[in-house]
Amino acid sequence: QSISEADKKELISFAKNFLGVPYDFGAGSYEETKKFDCSSFTRHVFKKFGVSLPRLAKDQDNLGTRVSRDELDVGDLIFFTVPGRFESDAIPGHVGIYIGDGKFIHTWGEPGVQISDLDSGYWSNVILHMQRVL
Repeated sequence: QSISEADKKELISFAKNFLGVPYDFGAGSYEETKKFDCSSFTRHVFKKFGVSLPRLAKDQDNLGTRVSRDELDVGDLIFFTVPGRFESDAIPGHVGIYIGDGKFIHTWGEPGVQISDLDSGYWSNVILHMQRVL
């Protein structure tokens, strides 16, 4: 169920509308709480484009096709470990959406929805893998 490059750009624009929306672990629906956690954010964004994602990052991880960093494209999901959250650090505890230029959009702590670097800094060290669901 692939979407066009134009749709991918629109998906990223839509995601960016939520920059600064507060983070809340285990957040209820955005409509009710006006907050997201990482996987409710990806789920909310993708839903607008007709893609149904499960509620939890570790379940979203089971969809689509694994891609390498070299193949990574706008709109792909990136899964990260949160060391110590689960019995195995191989279980993803965090997810974000690749927006191009080595950056991804996600929500985590302060200031909520934000854009981070993929290839340097904290997140570059905790990447598990990347999935194409579009």
